[in-house]
Amino acid sequence: MTIIKLYKQATTAHISQGFHDKHKDVDIAWKMGTWLVPPEDCRINVIVTGLNFNEDLSPLSRGFGIGFHSLDGRRKYVYWHCMGIFPVNVGDIVKKGQPIAQMGNSGFVKSWGKIVSLEDRYKKPYKGVHAHVNFKIDNVSTDISKHIDWSLPVEYSFLDQVNASIQIVLKMSALLLRR
Repeated sequence: MTIIKLYKQATTAHISQGFHDKHKDVDIAWKMGTWLVPPEDCRINVIVTGLNFNEDLSPLSRGFGIGFHSLDGRRKYVYWHCMGIFPVNVGDIVKKGQPIAQMGNSGFVKSWGKIVSLEDRYKKPYKGVHAHVNFKIDNVSTDISKHIDWSLPVEYSFLDQVNASIQIVLKMSALLLRR
């Protein structure tokens, strides 16, 4: 099985921590706000934000995240450390390459081995920005980098980016109106 990369500019050189015995995930770093995409057609099954957690704050150690699975249910993906508002909803069926999240530095993050403080997160150069990617095939953690065809382009249009941005603005507006 071959899948596309997680964002347009992704290369293996962006992998900041690979898959190993103590890290059954892949960390891939790039720029704050980079659009993340599903590597195949998927269904969104969970979105973790500051609005939908309970007293158990442990999920937020990984920050905001989005979980989705292949349409046949065999492959599961989770992207952590995202920015906090997502242009999609739980239950949505999304297309391969469709913007579904933005890379961020939410949760517990480090930069060059040092914890990034909350005060420093949103000051340029935005330390600790990356996606922590969990990938499972038949519920077994798997190295996603071995399944990506890094030569395949991620194709979404400017209009797709605008639409995703509009969805985020609409959600932000709804949050502000609740106050």
